[in-house]
Amino acid sequence: MKAKTNLPVIEYRARPFGLAERAVWWGVFALPAIGVLLYSFERAYFFYSHYGPVAAYWRPRPLWMLAAAWALLGLLLFLRRLRRLRSVLRIERTGVVFAPKPSKAISITWQELLGVRFRPAWANLLAPSAKMWLRTRRGEVKIDSRFPGLPEIAHELQVRLLPHLLPILRKRRARSKAIQFGDVAVSPEGIFYRRLYAWRSIKRIALEGGFLMLELNTSKVVKIPVQRVENPEVLVGWLRNEWLAR
Repeated sequence: MKAKTNLPVIEYRARPFGLAERAVWWGVFALPAIGVLLYSFERAYFFYSHYGPVAAYWRPRPLWMLAAAWALLGLLLFLRRLRRLRSVLRIERTGVVFAPKPSKAISITWQELLGVRFRPAWANLLAPSAKMWLRTRRGEVKIDSRFPGLPEIAHELQVRLLPHLLPILRKRRARSKAIQFGDVAVSPEGIFYRRLYAWRSIKRIALEGGFLMLELNTSKVVKIPVQRVENPEVLVGWLRNEWLAR
């Protein structure tokens, strides 16, 4: 990956309501609340006709409360989702502006941004949604799947970040210091992930299918999940151009 300059401003907006999301909201909240409310009316009529108005008022009361609580929960989640629709992520020439409604906007300059880490949706079976983390000098900022195309955003961020990271990477390399990319470390001896892979044993390095692939001279392929690697595209481009090309 080569450093680029004079890149345009790009703005990403939150994912709009989709048909599947609407169907889930109606199926989980709206229809059950309406069903419980209709059943409570039927019970009220039954108790009124058999036991009088007092029973008709008190006996179905738990059902009314359940329907109201479930409808209120659905309404609160719906309103929260509406507010999240106003979220914006803007990549500018000077940095990144992240406005995660209803929270306050966060402005990060390229000098403050240290790393980008991305987790594909399939990497977490318990909560299958993509996520991205931006490591800054002020702490970590999490960006969730409210924005469609997180892999594209992560790529664009690393393209813009590369010119600012290259001088730091070259300086550390000149000092023969190990350079950390998340769980992966690069040193004059080789690449370390759980064990050391010497430079002479590495034939090819690439990003494929959500993994950082290290192809060894023995034809063995080491697969490192991309979510374990910070700035994976910066790492691959830098290694290809300045380490493996020698």
